[in-house]
Amino acid sequence: MLEALNETGQGQLPELPFPVRPLQTGIGTRAENTYLNQLLGDAITELQADGTIQSLMEQHLLKPPGSD
Repeated sequence: MLEALNETGQGQLPELPFPVRPLQTGIGTRAENTYLNQLLGDAITELQADGTIQSLMEQHLLKPPGSD
């Protein structure tokens, strides 16, 4: 059931044996910290645009079934 161990010595299930509900995440910052808020917003937008977030979701089995 486990695939080969990865470089950290951890095994990974190819599929989870139970359903995973969609997950929402967030970042809390102070409203007055406009510089940090802009940097984080730009970084997240770039990660979404280049497919990094989607790739990480799939890699860590966080992508809901049928959400292609």
